[in-house]
Amino acid sequence: MSAPDAIRGDVWLADLDEGRGREQAGVRPVLVVSATELGTGPSDLAVIVPLTTTYRPGLPLHVPVTPPDGGTRRASYAMTEQIRAVSRHRLLEPWGAVDAETLRQVDRRLLVVLDLV
Repeated sequence: MSAPDAIRGDVWLADLDEGRGREQAGVRPVLVVSATELGTGPSDLAVIVPLTTTYRPGLPLHVPVTPPDGGTRRASYAMTEQIRAVSRHRLLEPWGAVDAETLRQVDRRLLVVLDLV
């Protein structure tokens, strides 16, 4: 079975399987942040940030994703500190795409997380 395409800005329900420590795990929505070329190429990988519905005040790295943005059904938060590469075979169901402003906010947080500023 071929891996689904992962387009930058798309939200997918994904199976993150087991996590360790504070890693997000289980079946949950994720936001694709990698270039579309990676998410559609032969590597079968995508770089994602998981979403959570838990609001954590004091964590400025989280980006609000307000329904119906990205196909979300509940108020969610993109956890940019949890960035990771995953096999596209983990992507189970496409939900939609976030708007350009949400993706810009995620990009700004990723610059901080990756110390690119």
